[in-house]
Amino acid sequence: MNVFLARHGIAEDMAADGGGDADRRLTHEGRMRTREVAAGLRAAKIHPERIFSSPLIRAVETAGIFHEGLHVKEPVEVVEALAPGGHPADVAREIERSGAGSVMLVGHMPDLSMLAGWMTGRSGGSAFAFKKASVLCLETDAVRKPGHGCVTAFLTPAVLRQLGA
Repeated sequence: MNVFLARHGIAEDMAADGGGDADRRLTHEGRMRTREVAAGLRAAKIHPERIFSSPLIRAVETAGIFHEGLHVKEPVEVVEALAPGGHPADVAREIERSGAGSVMLVGHMPDLSMLAGWMTGRSGGSAFAFKKASVLCLETDAVRKPGHGCVTAFLTPAVLRQLGA
């Protein structure tokens, strides 16, 4: 199975409507750059069958851009376990439940780093430093077993934008 961990794009520092952290949206620049990253993912032939998103608006917006840019047939599914503070085992259960051969998970730091660490067997805090709109590619034959994932690529937004240009 291929698992693509993606951090949300560039978001507002504070929600424009006075809301809380969960209400922060992508900025205009964040939407543009995320579309360019999606073009790079398409050029790299990354085509997940499913996209799961954190319920926070900036992640949902990022997932929507990837959904459109990568021509994913199934709708984006919001997964509570991808919200900040979610547990990697809960995320793994959602992946397994989907039955998909490849999934993209759109979330946040430091949670994505901890999930990647859990999947690859790296213990401790932040195993990987995700820039906004970066994508970590993993292969695993046992998504629910910690330490069974292998990193195949860690793509920065700059590299992905160049691939898509």
